[in-house]
Amino acid sequence: GGEPPLVVASALHAEDGERRRLRVAVRDGYDVLTGTTRCDTGAEDALDALRDTALGDLPASAWEAVRPQVTGLLESSGQN
Repeated sequence: GGEPPLVVASALHAEDGERRRLRVAVRDGYDVLTGTTRCDTGAEDALDALRDTALGDLPASAWEAVRPQVTGLLESSGQN
């Protein structure tokens, strides 16, 4: 029993030219929230922009999972 565990999924999608869009989905208990932003200027700017989406409603404990995943994804793609 109990609530489902926290799950974070993130992906980069190519847009026109060399731009990329970051998409993040988070399941926190029974709630699913999503956010998307361009990620041309690094992880910190992308994370700040995601806070202005529905993901901004996530508790701090969920952001502790989102931050390293987004940072790692952008670092591995050379976007950080």
